[in-house]
Amino acid sequence: MAKLTNVLRIENETQQVQRRGAREAQAAAVKVRQLATREWRTKQPQDYERAIEERLMPAALNALVASYLKGFRRSQLLRRGTKVAPEDAISMAVSPNVKTLEYLALITGHSLPLLYRTFADEALNMVRNESRRVNRIVRDEIADLIGRGAHVREGVGVLGELFDRLGLTPKQSAPVRLEAIFRTQSQTAYNAGRWQADQDEDVQDILWGYEYSTVGDDRVRPEHAVLDGVRLPKNDPFWQAAWPPNGYNCRCIATPIMKGESEARARGATRARAFEPDDGFAFNAGAQAGKLV
Repeated sequence: MAKLTNVLRIENETQQVQRRGAREAQAAAVKVRQLATREWRTKQPQDYERAIEERLMPAALNALVASYLKGFRRSQLLRRGTKVAPEDAISMAVSPNVKTLEYLALITGHSLPLLYRTFADEALNMVRNESRRVNRIVRDEIADLIGRGAHVREGVGVLGELFDRLGLTPKQSAPVRLEAIFRTQSQTAYNAGRWQADQDEDVQDILWGYEYSTVGDDRVRPEHAVLDGVRLPKNDPFWQAAWPPNGYNCRCIATPIMKGESEARARGATRARAFEPDDGFAFNAGAQAGKLV
């Protein structure tokens, strides 16, 4: 029961960050659709990259910083005997704002300006890669429509189908591709913060290892579900190659196990050795980030 409570609490904390990103992604998608329709009608080039980046850059940077701080604080709170202050309950449960981020930075011993500088390049790359991709695909499609002399109604229909394929549609709760990128990067930053919090010397003295946990619902992919309950020592190579997330939209977590607890024994090593994260996810973001305090 305690394990499930922690898993659901962590999922809620990450969702608070991701919901804001989803709203911005949806606004960006609507703007791109408007610009593309305008370009098709007027034959005047529109700046899709700018439309996406103006909306998503600030949101992406805030999401990465907030996720890292929330993950760091959650690891601190998961330790036995850590008192949860009212400020923690508020800061961890609500969508991030300046006040909550300042509190989390203070309580975890971080410099908020340093965190923003540290994550700036990652946020830029995260958004720019997608904005350039969208810009290229939309421009090519419009050029093709113009080149074959398509009429206005046909062009609008073709562009609508293109946006659906790109996941840039307001019909869904959020643009699929933009939301997936936002969610996954936020989850990566969150779990990087959790890993870094556990590298404190005092924590290492009492930390035995981790247990891999899924959310346990029907959205968990089968290859991740087989890892649920795997317990391995903190220095096991598995955690360097498969520290969550292990794919786009992965919601898995690793919960700490302290020395002396009944769970402090290896389990599921064979399942762990057979597991392969999705392409591009076979690494530990927390170990790569270095200590940001």
